[in-house]
Amino acid sequence: MTTHTFLRACLGGLLLGLTVWLPAAAQDTRAEAIQAQQAAKATTLAPEEAGRAELWVIRVMNSPLLAGGDGVFPVFGSVFPGSGLAGGIGYRDRYAEGMSLTTIAAASINASYRLEANFLGPRFANRTLRPRFEAAYLDANDVAFYGLGPRSQDEGRAGYEFIPRRAKAHLVFTPLSWLELEGGFEWLSFETTGEDVVPPPDLLLSAPGFGTELRYQVSGGTVALDTRTSPGYSTRGTLLRATHELYDERTGQPFDYRQTELEGVQLVPLLNEQFVLAFRGLITTAHADGDDDVPLPLLPYIGGGNTVRGLQNRRFADRNRAVLTAEYRWLPSRMVDMAIFLDSGQVAEFREGLRLKDFETAYGIGIRIHGPTFTALRVEAAHSSRGFVMIFAAGPAF
Repeated sequence: MTTHTFLRACLGGLLLGLTVWLPAAAQDTRAEAIQAQQAAKATTLAPEEAGRAELWVIRVMNSPLLAGGDGVFPVFGSVFPGSGLAGGIGYRDRYAEGMSLTTIAAASINASYRLEANFLGPRFANRTLRPRFEAAYLDANDVAFYGLGPRSQDEGRAGYEFIPRRAKAHLVFTPLSWLELEGGFEWLSFETTGEDVVPPPDLLLSAPGFGTELRYQVSGGTVALDTRTSPGYSTRGTLLRATHELYDERTGQPFDYRQTELEGVQLVPLLNEQFVLAFRGLITTAHADGDDDVPLPLLPYIGGGNTVRGLQNRRFADRNRAVLTAEYRWLPSRMVDMAIFLDSGQVAEFREGLRLKDFETAYGIGIRIHGPTFTALRVEAAHSSRGFVMIFAAGPAF
């Protein structure tokens, strides 16, 4: 073998060795680099934390407003029908044996305000009996009165101040999950005064009980068949309710009367409860014997967020009323519902005067912000032959 041939063979072997060794060395170097980076990163690792926006959403979802838990929560809606948009603050505290205390303080844009406290007692008798106590003070300004009956005139409106104070003690009996019987006693006193105009207009002076301080002892009972998931918010179920109350005026004024109210609600879920058909019927009758009468602020009425929503609040008032409502609801998100609705209703001095062909009608659209068992805020726009109405309220329409 010549020297030249020997050198060529050595050079080829060297090149072959380099092609094998260099990639392996490079791979070892990369692996070592990755291991070094992982070791360095491990010294700074911490559990993943939510961002500010996510933390805010979690905080709101867990608040008493939407989760129904304990603590401070905001109050929206209205302190009294017709008082306008209101806001306030509430506090809820829960105790052993299912007891809870809820307090609310709220004020509206027309300077009306409400203070309220509700206490739910413990369940006993195999969890079928439960006491409930309520106390409230209200100062409602510019409460509307247009006159009695279905023929009152729009231009005849007069406003008055209504200041009720009440305390209630009720006992609820629930023998079955869907059947509830409630009986109780209420102490109620109130006064009504004119606003800004002295003397008050003749319309108010002729209204039953206006300007008189009245004190009532109210006793009554309710029987309800209710298969809804919650009275504050539900997408399915049936409600059948009958309530009868006796109003005994304790100062000798001629305003003793009795009142009966019947209500039926049917919720029909569609497509896994993403859509809901909702229907409601309501009849209220008040009866006074002899020369007795039903006082102005306690008269059954239509108009407002829970009756015929296209009418001004308390647009029609008399001893008897009937209300019919149909809604189509859909759920764009877990906490928001939308609805289109059709309302109709009428008042009359006698039950025979409630005729379907004479009902006032209204239609509209609304949005509801809610938790699993309650409606925190309801905003609706409604129209009737008497105009356009915006509604801000807390709680469901029915």
